[in-house]
Amino acid sequence: MNNVPEEDESEYEEERKSLVIESEEFNRCQTYVGFSFVCLQFISITWAANCMISTNSYKANDGDDGFFNIGIGLEGYDQTSYGLIMGPFTSIPTIILTFFSGYVVENFNRKKQLAVMCFLTGVLCFLNGIADHVQMLYITTMLSSGISAFQIIGSYSIAGDMFPERLTVRAFFILGIASSLSSSTTFINTSIIDSLGWRNTFKFVGVINMVVGVLCWFFVIEPKR
Repeated sequence: MNNVPEEDESEYEEERKSLVIESEEFNRCQTYVGFSFVCLQFISITWAANCMISTNSYKANDGDDGFFNIGIGLEGYDQTSYGLIMGPFTSIPTIILTFFSGYVVENFNRKKQLAVMCFLTGVLCFLNGIADHVQMLYITTMLSSGISAFQIIGSYSIAGDMFPERLTVRAFFILGIASSLSSSTTFINTSIIDSLGWRNTFKFVGVINMVVGVLCWFFVIEPKR
């Protein structure tokens, strides 16, 4: 009989355990990196939405410099009518598309959805920075609102499947913190507009969203449902 020496068998077992641990650590690292980008796209998309709010209220009635004052720098802009029109333009698409978002999230790759939506939000935000007429803002805002209907559900869905069941609540908690942090970007936008002007602010936030969308495509792994 060819008996394996006990010392060699023990060495082999330790090596096998080491490989298993390394594999688990790699998967864990991959998961946390992917989840970080899910949180980042959540923040960046909300940042783009808040950019719209910040820019449209900043010096809209004061000053005579179109570089900072969107009321002067954008043809057809009127703060009162803009507010009345934007209400339905932001709420109606979100309400309608929310009914379909569950089906889309359940049946299609969520990683690709989030990456594409983040990138498209960046494109829409950037287009606001080169707009010549306020009608462009109506169109981009409506489309961005539709995207948000899928983005929220998709983010929580993929986050829940990234981790074991015992860590799901923690993942939702962290994503909730990311949501709270994203709300504070309104104040950041005001400082950026002070330095860059409203057009460049749209472009700046838009580029960030596009970059985050590309990173999500490469670093987020679609987990098993």
